[in-house]
Amino acid sequence: RVVLTAMMFVAIAGAGFDYLENQRVSVMLAAGPDEITTDMVRAASLRSVLKAGLTTVAMMLLLLGLGWRGWPAWRART
Repeated sequence: RVVLTAMMFVAIAGAGFDYLENQRVSVMLAAGPDEITTDMVRAASLRSVLKAGLTTVAMMLLLLGLGWRGWPAWRART
């Protein structure tokens, strides 16, 4: 239950950073190539890295949870 709760929290946070990343990219696209600043790129990049990290953690928690629940059944078969 703890793993499921953590996975849900991390996945929702990752989705939030995905939305924020998309928002920052849309600001850069609206600004055009001559108006993009280093701060704009940094802001989008930070959100991209956070999204990727949280997505990785969510997938690891999912695999951990599946393994935790599936291991006893798999062991019982052999």
